[in-house]
Amino acid sequence: MLSLFSGIGGLDRAAHPFGIKTVAFVEFDPFCQAILKLRYPGVPVYGDIRQVTGKQLERDGITRIDITAGGFPCQGNSTAGKRKGKADDRYLWPEMARIIREVESQWMVAENVRGILSVDGGELFGDVLRDVAEMGHSVGWGCWGG
Repeated sequence: MLSLFSGIGGLDRAAHPFGIKTVAFVEFDPFCQAILKLRYPGVPVYGDIRQVTGKQLERDGITRIDITAGGFPCQGNSTAGKRKGKADDRYLWPEMARIIREVESQWMVAENVRGILSVDGGELFGDVLRDVAEMGHSVGWGCWGG
C-alpha cells in the first residue's frame, strides 16, 4: 500500500493486521514524518505530494503498489470550517488522483468528511466520482458516525 496524507499512520496501523504492508508514506508535516520514521523504520517517507511522482517511486524501487490510500485534506470541505471546497489552498484531491493514475494501483481508498458531499454544491464530490470512474475503478461510499 502507498499511504498518502499519512498523518501518524493510523490507516496503516489498521491495515497491518490484515497483511497489508505499507511500502511508502507521503506526509507533509515534519512531526508526523518523525513519528512515521520511528514506527516504520526503513519505509520511505516523502514530503509534499505535489513533488512526488510515480516515476520517482519507481526509481526508488517502489514498483508494486496494489493499494493507494489516504485521507486527502478535509478542512475545506468540513461543515465546521469556511467550506471553501476547491478554492481552499489545501484542496489536494487532484494530487491524490494524479498519484493513483501514475502508480496504477488496482485498489484505492480515499477518506474525507461528510461535508464533501455538499461542498461546492456537490460539484467537488462529483469530480472525485468522475475521476475514480475515469481511472477504471468501481466506486462506493458511505458515511459513518454522527
